[in-house]
Amino acid sequence: MKRFALFLSVIILAACSSGRIPPEEYMIDGSWSSVFKAYWHGMNDNYLYWNLDSPGYEWDEVYNEYLPVFESLGSITGEEEKQIEALRAFHEIASDLSDMHYSLAIRGYSGLPSLVLSSSPLKTRMMSNAGCTEDEIFMASVREYGADGKLVEDSDFGALPDVFERSEFQAESPENILRYTIGFDCEKLADGTYTRYFPAMDSEYFETWILVKNQRDTEADTTDFAFMGITSDSIVYLLMSSFMFRYYLNNPDECPDMLALAELFKAKLLDSDTSGVIIDLRGNPGGYSADTPYLFGSLSSDEFIYMQERMKTGDNRLDYSPWIPLRFQPAAETMDPDIPIAVLANNGSVSNSEVLLLIFRELQEQGREISIIGGTTAGAFGAVVDDDSVYNAGQFSVEPFITLVYTPSVQHAAADGTFYEGIGIVPDNPIPFSYKDFTGNADINGNPAEYTYDSRLDEAFSVIRNN
Repeated sequence: MKRFALFLSVIILAACSSGRIPPEEYMIDGSWSSVFKAYWHGMNDNYLYWNLDSPGYEWDEVYNEYLPVFESLGSITGEEEKQIEALRAFHEIASDLSDMHYSLAIRGYSGLPSLVLSSSPLKTRMMSNAGCTEDEIFMASVREYGADGKLVEDSDFGALPDVFERSEFQAESPENILRYTIGFDCEKLADGTYTRYFPAMDSEYFETWILVKNQRDTEADTTDFAFMGITSDSIVYLLMSSFMFRYYLNNPDECPDMLALAELFKAKLLDSDTSGVIIDLRGNPGGYSADTPYLFGSLSSDEFIYMQERMKTGDNRLDYSPWIPLRFQPAAETMDPDIPIAVLANNGSVSNSEVLLLIFRELQEQGREISIIGGTTAGAFGAVVDDDSVYNAGQFSVEPFITLVYTPSVQHAAADGTFYEGIGIVPDNPIPFSYKDFTGNADINGNPAEYTYDSRLDEAFSVIRNN
């Protein structure tokens, strides 16, 4: 990770076009303008998506527009009004970026009490799509810490509006699919493997199934689960909390049943009795890229290009390497190409989930019976890498105020060169999301759902069965 010290040495801004901000020495001198300059130059050097966000002079215009704002705030103090104004300005800048992996964490004051901003273009866009106001989005992106360093209870900051909580992005998560559609409340289940089934509704769903849940030994705040179900007519269904199997391959003794589930799924893809496959990527935040060839290497017997990647080669905004093709590598055994596949997605399908969808798009072009169902994905395709000795872009911080600018080091495009960053992949069969149907209004009055209806999953079953 690149770090900018309190005194920053000369940064040479070699011009990729005329009109660039001239080179300068600068240091964080306790003023808001110095923090903004450090952030601006850090972005100029490390951000990857200038081809989308500043193909001309747009980033220079941000400098010219916001520098007077930060200069007017003067010195950084614990005054809440100034913290709010400064954090709001940073939030406005971050919210307009195309990078859907991006997040900006910044403190309003180096001491306590303090406000802390966590701004994300993806969250901003999803909250806006749900009907939240700009002020609601900003207030939800800030946390308030008291003199004791703890979150302030009953603060005006940090609350998510109900309209966002009921949106597709928030509500249709893997945990809620497991709870409302399949019938398990993951929060109430201890770590382990489950073979009992408590359906939330009368349905034709799974005759046999397996659910594995585990809290990681090395990451106490990460809980993984995977569910695989098989219907009476041999349709195989897979739901994962994330792409996390590489973790268990690296730690095979921690939860052997997680790997056993993965191996069973891979075997079912090769089983001649399998009549169809449903892969549920709704709300899947991505994870280990190595999970894709591990789980899905049997999708095709052919090698093909499914995506391209490139990196920054210098500090100029538009210094990029040539595009490098990424190829699908077939496994030793491959599934029957006539088996239909349905893939479920929504606007919470992020990163590696979307990369897998690009593979399915290429297979569609080859004539495979594959349907993508649900909602448009998030549009977050970049690869986030910690090691800046290899890549010339990515994460950085400006201590002690900007604790992290989280942004990719590698840029991706589809095989045909199409950019989906900030746009997402549109499904073949769009199905509107209904919070009322999906949850059965379970959370509105604090009562359990009497009946829920997962229209997107039902459509996936229909597509497979009518193929």
